[in-house]
Amino acid sequence: MKLKSIFQQQDDQEDQWISIADMMAGLMIVFLFIAIVNLKDQLDKLKSFEILQDRIYNDLNEEFKDDLKKWVAEIDKETLTVSFREPRIQFSTGSADVKNEFRLILDNFYPRYLNVLWNYRKDIEELRIEGHTSSKWEKALNIDDAYIKNMGLSQDRSKNVLIYVLGLDLGINKKWAKEKIIANGMSFSKRLLNKSGTEDITRSQRTEFRVKVDSAYIITKLRNVFEGRENEN
Repeated sequence: MKLKSIFQQQDDQEDQWISIADMMAGLMIVFLFIAIVNLKDQLDKLKSFEILQDRIYNDLNEEFKDDLKKWVAEIDKETLTVSFREPRIQFSTGSADVKNEFRLILDNFYPRYLNVLWNYRKDIEELRIEGHTSSKWEKALNIDDAYIKNMGLSQDRSKNVLIYVLGLDLGINKKWAKEKIIANGMSFSKRLLNKSGTEDITRSQRTEFRVKVDSAYIITKLRNVFEGRENEN
């Protein structure tokens, strides 16, 4: 009787371990399923973001494709940045005053720019005007001193561009733009390089208009596209 009791206790313990092992395996499957669902959700969001990026880029490119060359400007698809690359028509060396030549370009560019982005206004978190300089600064004590001085210059330039474009007649876009747009001075933190890897002094001095998309609206927007309600706002 005692021997039978011992074997029965061992069998009960093995059954308990088997039950725990089954439970752990079940939990692992549940966690794996949750991880797969989360991964798929992130991939869906990434794909939606890419689709939205493409649509904004295509609309901007279609609007400005005939003007980019004469403005010496480029549109970057990955960052949705319109970059004006000819510093000589924008500002005088060391000055933050917007030149008349650049004002004429802004008169043409900015209202049309906002008209394109108006269609995506619920998807856009922020509009940025960025001022960029080269690393040059005459009589700078060192590279850090040049960076600080160029930071002040780039900030003043972007601010003056902002002041100018907000003074334009923008109709219904003006209130929306004022709620979204900011001016940033970047100094030479994002210098542009030649193929040789050295700084391109001229191209580094630029003014850029950048779109920051609000990811909170991406999935909703994509759903509207598939349901045929893409123009709803």
